[in-house]
Amino acid sequence: MNDAIQQPGPAAGVRRLQRWALLLVAVTAMGLFAIRASAPHNFLDKDQERPASYILDALRNGNWVCQTDWMDDVTSKPPMLTWIGALLALLFGSASPVVLYLPSALAMTLLALLVQRFGARFFSAPAALFAALFLLLSPLSMRLFILLRTDAVFAFFVGAAAFATWHAWSSGSGWTLFWLLAAMGTLTKGPLAVLLALSGLLAFFWERRSGSATSLRGRHVAGLFLYLLLTAGWFGLAYLQLGDALTDKIIRRELVAHAVDIGDADPLFVRVFKPFIYFVHRVLPWSLLTLAALWRVIRHPAPEPGARRFERFLTCWFVGGLGIFSVTQHQRGDLLAPILAPAMLLAGREAACLLARISPSRQVLLAALLAAASLLQAAWYYHRVEPQTAPVRQTERIRAFAAETQAQWGDDPPFDYVDAPYTFQLYLGTMKRNLTVDDAARRLAGPDPAWMVISEPNAARVRSLARNLGKDILEVARCAENGTTLFVIVGNQAMPVSPTSR
Repeated sequence: MNDAIQQPGPAAGVRRLQRWALLLVAVTAMGLFAIRASAPHNFLDKDQERPASYILDALRNGNWVCQTDWMDDVTSKPPMLTWIGALLALLFGSASPVVLYLPSALAMTLLALLVQRFGARFFSAPAALFAALFLLLSPLSMRLFILLRTDAVFAFFVGAAAFATWHAWSSGSGWTLFWLLAAMGTLTKGPLAVLLALSGLLAFFWERRSGSATSLRGRHVAGLFLYLLLTAGWFGLAYLQLGDALTDKIIRRELVAHAVDIGDADPLFVRVFKPFIYFVHRVLPWSLLTLAALWRVIRHPAPEPGARRFERFLTCWFVGGLGIFSVTQHQRGDLLAPILAPAMLLAGREAACLLARISPSRQVLLAALLAAASLLQAAWYYHRVEPQTAPVRQTERIRAFAAETQAQWGDDPPFDYVDAPYTFQLYLGTMKRNLTVDDAARRLAGPDPAWMVISEPNAARVRSLARNLGKDILEVARCAENGTTLFVIVGNQAMPVSPTSR
C-alpha cells in the first residue's frame, strides 16, 4: 500500500505520468460522448421530455425564471439544468438533442477530472487514473453521461462542493467557494446538495477520536450570504411569477414527499438496504473494489497523515451519502450519482494497491486497455442492443416523422397539440402547451385553418365534438411504429402534401 501513495510535489517522471493519465481521461470522455451521442435517441425513456420542455420553454417562450412543461405543469426542479442547457443551445445556435445532452456529458467529464486531480495529489497517478476511468465507465455513469436529467449535473456540483469542503477543512481557508457550489447544487436539485457535500466532514470526529489534532476553521458569513442570495432570490422571483403553484409542486410534492412521505414505499428495512444493492449492482465490478477499500481504510489506514485524513473523508462522504439515500422515501439507482466520486476514488486507490508490483507506467497502459475495451462494449450496447427497446424505436420513429414533417410542411408547421408525446415538438424545436379536447374541437370547428397533433383515442372524440359543431375533421398524417399508433395529425382541411406514414 505504501508504494501506491505519493506525496505532493512529484518528480518530473511522475508529472509526465500524470499528464498522460489526464489525457487518457479526456480522450475516454470524448470517446464515450461520441458513442452515446451518435447512438439512437431515447427521449421517451426516463422522463427526459420534461427537462427538454423546460429548456425549450426558456428559449422559445422567454420563461427563464421558472418554467412549465407542455401540459402547463410547474417545473419539478430548480432551473440550473434548464439554464445551462438553454445557454449551450444559444451558444451553438440550436437546441438539437446533442446540445441538450451536453450538460450531463460535461458534468460527468468535469467530475472525472476533479477525481483525477485530487486522487493524484493524495494517492498516486495510477490510482487517480483508475478512479477517473471507473467513474466514467461504470454502467451507471455511462447511462448518466447522455441523459437529459438533473442527476449528472447535481453530481458534479455536489462533488465540487465536497472537494471545496475538504480544501476548507484541511487548509483552514474560507468557505465561500463551498457555499457558492452548494448554491449551484441547490439550484439544480434542492438543498440535499448541502448535506451530501458536508457528509465527508464526519471524518472530523473520526480524526479526533483517533487522536489527530484537527479543527474546523474558516469564515462562513460571506458564503452563507451568497448561498441565500442565490437560492432564496431565485425562489422569491419564481414565487412572484407562479405563486402557490410553485410551492405546491417544488416544496410539497417534490421535496417533502420524496423525503418523508412513505405512501406506497417499501418497508423501512427494505429501503435501508436498497441503495446499497443499487450501488453494488449498477457500479459492478468497481463497487467490489470500493467495498474492499472501505475495509482497508478501517483496518489498515494510510500511515501518512494527509492521505489518511483524505481516505477517511472519502469514506464518510460515501457512507454518509449512502445513509441519506437509505432513509429517504424516493429511491432509484441514478440518485446515487453524488457519491460516485468518493466511491471511485477509493476503488481506484484499491486497484493501484493490488497492482503495486507493476510499474506505474504499465498501470497506465493497463488502464488504457481497460478504457478501450469498455468503450467497445459501450458502442456495442448503445448501437446494437438498446436500439431494440421500445422507447428507442419509438423515439427514432418520431424523429424521422418530424424530419419528414419539416421537409414537406416547413420548419414551423402550423400545429396545435392535445396529448401527443412532447418528443415530436422537441424535434420540431417548438414548445406549445396542450389544448383540452373541447378547445381543440372548437378551434377545428372554427373558420380558420387548424391542425391538431393528438392521440388516436382523443382524435375520435375531437371528430365527434367538431361534427356536432358542424365541421368534418380529416386525418392528414399518422405516426406509427411497428403497428402501434403514437399519434395522428387531424385538421379541418387537408394539407397539400402529408408525411409518408409507416
